[in-house]
Amino acid sequence: EETFSIGQEVTVKGSAMALAGYPLDGATVSYRVTRNASFPWWRSYWWFPEAEPRTVANGTLQTAYDGTFSSTFPTEEDMTLRRYTPLYRYEVFVDVTDITGETHSGRAMVYVSSRNLLLSCDLPGEIAIGKSDNQYRISLTNTAGKPQNGTVGYEIFRLQMPNNYMY
Repeated sequence: EETFSIGQEVTVKGSAMALAGYPLDGATVSYRVTRNASFPWWRSYWWFPEAEPRTVANGTLQTAYDGTFSSTFPTEEDMTLRRYTPLYRYEVFVDVTDITGETHSGRAMVYVSSRNLLLSCDLPGEIAIGKSDNQYRISLTNTAGKPQNGTVGYEIFRLQMPNNYMY
């Protein structure tokens, strides 16, 4: 739900509960955080660099008396990908093992970018000029996918036909 910037530390909080509904005090929590880079959809028509997932943090900790736990990890930019303005997906994998040895797993995702707002539009392949019922959806969200208020300017114009074609 929050928006995070590159270079900021992120704290992920969780809670461990037994199936009966009581908190698991002193359970062992093993966690691993990986970073994956994704690129704007329009780059998929062209070459874009391959970005291997990278583990940025891992460890173990214990739950508190109320079953809660938290883990903090750094967000960092891959300098070789900087010019492509990637959206980083940090995935937190958690395994909680109680005193009986029973293990439950979960995961959470946090999105981080150098740009905190994402603009998307739903335009058809062809636009009928002069038609009054043309409708286009433009949305502004933060990196967590939550709608944001803002002003967006746009202009639609006819493309110029090139004199030469590239093959």
